[in-house]
Amino acid sequence: MQAVSAGRWIRTREATTWFARTLAVLAAGFVTLAVAALLSHGAPGARLLFGVVSLALAAGAVWLARSYAQRGLMISPDGVVIRNLMRTQRISLGEADGFRPEVPAGAGRPCPVLHLRDGHAVAVGGLARVDWLWHYDEQVRGLVPVCDELNGLLAQVARTATA
Repeated sequence: MQAVSAGRWIRTREATTWFARTLAVLAAGFVTLAVAALLSHGAPGARLLFGVVSLALAAGAVWLARSYAQRGLMISPDGVVIRNLMRTQRISLGEADGFRPEVPAGAGRPCPVLHLRDGHAVAVGGLARVDWLWHYDEQVRGLVPVCDELNGLLAQVARTATA
């Protein structure tokens, strides 16, 4: 994870970069398949269909690569912005209660979770652990210092925003 500071995007570079590059390579493979299909011999309708499907899959992979590359968290006097794969959420500083390390339901990976004063919670997927799919208890314990640092930054920014 890169340095935690106000007004800057905070992300786990290793996971974000690895997934984005992998999806970009996958997109290039789909484009190659589309070109090969369109240039090959055979029924024109089948070639066209295969080429269009390959290009659609390439576009989806490019979109996912871009989404993975942009995942992260920013804490500023304007509030907290959490960019996940499918959704960006903006939360005012007054709504934020604090970060806790958890395995959020449906997220699959241990990551910091911002709990809100109304009882809702928002996972920060861009800070998820990149370890193997087991030993989640150890991974959650490993996120405690990260959450402590994020809570310190949240408190510091909230104090300066109200001052």
